[in-house]
Amino acid sequence: MSEIGLAELTRKIAKVSDTYAQRCNIKRDDDWYLIKIGEELGELNAEYLRITQRGRLDASRSMENVREAMEDELADVFA
Repeated sequence: MSEIGLAELTRKIAKVSDTYAQRCNIKRDDDWYLIKIGEELGELNAEYLRITQRGRLDASRSMENVREAMEDELADVFA
């Protein structure tokens, strides 16, 4: 896995965010960014609590499903 710099990471995240906003017809302004990151962090926290067995685990979900969901939520935090 190659290392990328902060500028490149920022560029990639901005591209994903732009695509998301365009596709979902979302107006992004200053408070939207703060509120959205809070929402995504909350979803990541919920999956973390499940994976560490400190949160409610739906009987139909395996720990592998929870781990995948946590990875997806981590990606959402960045984009």
